[in-house]
Amino acid sequence: MDDAVKPRAPVQPMRMIRDAHTGVDRDPTYAEAVTYARALPNGATSDDFTGLHKCRGGDACSGCFRPLCAVCPICAYNCPCGAGCTDVIWCLWGIPIPLFSCVTACACREGDESGAFIARDKQQMKSCALVPLDPNSGRYAVYFAEGCEGCDRVFREDARPACVAEPLFGASNAIQI
Repeated sequence: MDDAVKPRAPVQPMRMIRDAHTGVDRDPTYAEAVTYARALPNGATSDDFTGLHKCRGGDACSGCFRPLCAVCPICAYNCPCGAGCTDVIWCLWGIPIPLFSCVTACACREGDESGAFIARDKQQMKSCALVPLDPNSGRYAVYFAEGCEGCDRVFREDARPACVAEPLFGASNAIQI
């Protein structure tokens, strides 16, 4: 299969969802996000994650990451490695932090057609999934895999994102080399 991906026309972004029970806006669940990603023309590509992003705490763990991410200057810079992989470089005030980048250094599209890019740990177990929410701007959500060590880790369909990566300088803010 050819790694070259044709540019797609702008698509409607996935926005916050109003919870029918509480009436409060929430981030999409893993199932909602991958359904959106599967429906994208050409599916999810590494270009959907490209550029510098500020991490905003998601709804996982009852939103406990939100206050930390609000004051934390941690960002992620994503560089595409072909159409099927993206390299995630963690930054502090825009300066790369190689130590943290070893945790989720690369996320790749897998053959399961989930629409997510999966990062794996040193034992090749799933650690997190990057799912595009707005390919036009580069906004995406990060979901943690669940399961015990040595077991197959899975993404629960009702999982909420641990963080939502918001582009800092608009769409496609990647530095072209």
